[in-house]
Amino acid sequence: MMRKLLLALLTISLLLGGDAPSLRQDIKFRSLVGTSFAAGGAMICGPKIIHAGDSQYLLIARFGKPESREFVGVAQIGDACVKAEEWLYVCRQYAKPKMYVIRIVGTTISSIRWLPDVQ
Repeated sequence: MMRKLLLALLTISLLLGGDAPSLRQDIKFRSLVGTSFAAGGAMICGPKIIHAGDSQYLLIARFGKPESREFVGVAQIGDACVKAEEWLYVCRQYAKPKMYVIRIVGTTISSIRWLPDVQ
């Protein structure tokens, strides 16, 4: 829970125009929360937020159905094979829309990517 809170606070700070943390702060932050920025991520749209590791059901409950869904392959988790999809969400809560690609493996969000400069 603390990891998600710290990641959310950093994300909000950067979205509100704060300076990116220095490399030293970045390393301290990564060791504190135990996560990598390359994997995972979060999507913020207005007062709503979702993180990598959350379920697709929570995503749909908070943000509704995606703009599009694309099947990208099959992943093996233990002995089971599960489908992997990428869902596209566009947040129109801000002056410029923000676009996110969310990868879902099975029923869990595995990564969230923000696509900058959507018109």
